[in-house]
Amino acid sequence: MKVKLFDENHELDLEKSINKFLKEKDASNYAILAHAMKSDSKYLGFKKLADLSYKHELEGKANNISYIKEYYEEL
Repeated sequence: MKVKLFDENHELDLEKSINKFLKEKDASNYAILAHAMKSDSKYLGFKKLADLSYKHELEGKANNISYIKEYYEEL
């Protein structure tokens, strides 16, 4: 996961939480974390990660668990 671009404490919490929501098929909370990743990435200038996070945010909001599972590793 490219989440490791963030500081160590945030990365561990974010990675643990996003994995938990994926395993639980909790697309709503997954989308919230994807939104946070998008915002942080955009702020730090990581456009590609921001774009990927945005796509995951939209798919989470659409409750598209299939997409999230298939493309999770791209994050």
